[in-house]
Amino acid sequence: MDRKNFLKLTGAFCGTVVVSGFFAACSKKDVVTPTANFDVDLSDPANSALSSVGGYVTKNNINIVRTAGGYVAFSAVCTHEGCSVNYSASANDFRCPCHGGVFNINGQVVSGPPPSALKQYTVTQNGNILSIT
Repeated sequence: MDRKNFLKLTGAFCGTVVVSGFFAACSKKDVVTPTANFDVDLSDPANSALSSVGGYVTKNNINIVRTAGGYVAFSAVCTHEGCSVNYSASANDFRCPCHGGVFNINGQVVSGPPPSALKQYTVTQNGNILSIT
């Protein structure tokens, strides 16, 4: 192999590695699936944020938020690329820091690249126990 062909092959290989690395950085990560069918004890100090409107906790990759009307629960996994979605009490919405996706308090897409709404879970309260299904 002459020098010219060697440089062409080396350049093509390096370009492929760089481009594939770029796309891998923006591809779905090892997405952890939210797991429902669990209880949240409101008397547990670890869940004290849920004692006031706007407070939230994340359990099993599900964001549980206390609203003026009760409790809501949505997947904490963005529907775009699987990054973790966080609740913003000041804006009353869910935000994905990876690509700027924003979901309203009902889980619907407000802006950004997410293709669909966050999965919603049913919250049932029985005394100090919230059941997430």
